[in-house]
Amino acid sequence: MTNLKKTGGRATANPVQIRRSAVQEKALWQKEIEIMNPDLIICGGTYWDVRDNLGPPEHELATINGQPYYYSLYEVQYREHGHVILDFWHPAIRKPRGETLEHLAILTEQLRARGLL
Repeated sequence: MTNLKKTGGRATANPVQIRRSAVQEKALWQKEIEIMNPDLIICGGTYWDVRDNLGPPEHELATINGQPYYYSLYEVQYREHGHVILDFWHPAIRKPRGETLEHLAILTEQLRARGLL
């Protein structure tokens, strides 16, 4: 796990501060991805900041209960297949645990069906 914003937070996020931090800390965040080498990066409410900053195009993955979910592939030289960046809600959102797990199961199955995981 890594935070896009490298400074302390409050009970609510400041989107301007997150976007500014994403740009300022891009090199550090890319290095963290390189070190961890994850197959899947789940963005808790910051997908569009990550996508805009790193540049990969978004693809619609699925719509569950009216909620569309997107993913991008972050291609890097050291990895045969890109890292999958997944749009998802922030864990602080008070949704039932079962709903969170159900949505993640559907989304990861969709990514597997596309050969991305």
